[in-house]
Amino acid sequence: MAGNEEQYYADKCKPFQAVIGGLLQKEGAVLAASRNDPSNAASKLFGLSDEMLNLASYYFIFNSLALTILKNRNEEALNEARKTIYKAVIYLESNVTGRVSASYSEYEMHTKGLALVVDAQSRLNMVKKLGFAIDLLEEAYGNNSKWKWSFVELEGRFAAVSKNMLELSSLTASLDPRSDVYEATTKHLAIVKRLLADVSVQYRDRYNLSTQRIEDLQIAQSFLDALRYLSIMLGESAEADIIKKQYDIFEAKISTELKKQ
Repeated sequence: MAGNEEQYYADKCKPFQAVIGGLLQKEGAVLAASRNDPSNAASKLFGLSDEMLNLASYYFIFNSLALTILKNRNEEALNEARKTIYKAVIYLESNVTGRVSASYSEYEMHTKGLALVVDAQSRLNMVKKLGFAIDLLEEAYGNNSKWKWSFVELEGRFAAVSKNMLELSSLTASLDPRSDVYEATTKHLAIVKRLLADVSVQYRDRYNLSTQRIEDLQIAQSFLDALRYLSIMLGESAEADIIKKQYDIFEAKISTELKKQ
């Protein structure tokens, strides 16, 4: 009976194998084209991130079929989904920086270049699609997964690259209700602010519940600092003051821990 179930599962997965193969071939071709024509790399790499998320969706299908037919997770498929989502993040980081603490001047040219070829709505859609894929991945593994604390790093990279896709030099103008990109920019900014706050908490929790590494506290603090920078830039002084108090708590804790060492 078990053999029949495994064969049935294999038959169900077979139609998707060709699609996966095609997407992997496309990835190689796009990377080669980007190397040959760097001037058009931004839009190609952005599109490639989208294709990687499409690819990850097929691995999620494999896992869903395994749960339904075999009553077990397909760990191999989930591992491929995890690696593929990481690649989507990496390709976005190639367009803008992946550092949450980078000053805008360090990556302004890249963000503006991306904005010229990828509009605000498409960047928002990417943030939402990537966030959804990460949520699916974490849900598929479950709360007790061995990857639980490493997913904090994935969430952090997601938050950083989402922030860095915002064109900060025109952010105030884009938040004018009369702007054509007002709605997309407002939603993108709201997601970024939530992500920065959430990741800071996740790194703090990882410190308290798992690693006890001061580095995790410092990273948590850096995400708060990025959030405070946005608040200051937008003239949200009350919100910036609240974040500053949280930042100072981290500062005191880090100082205490360093003295202990």
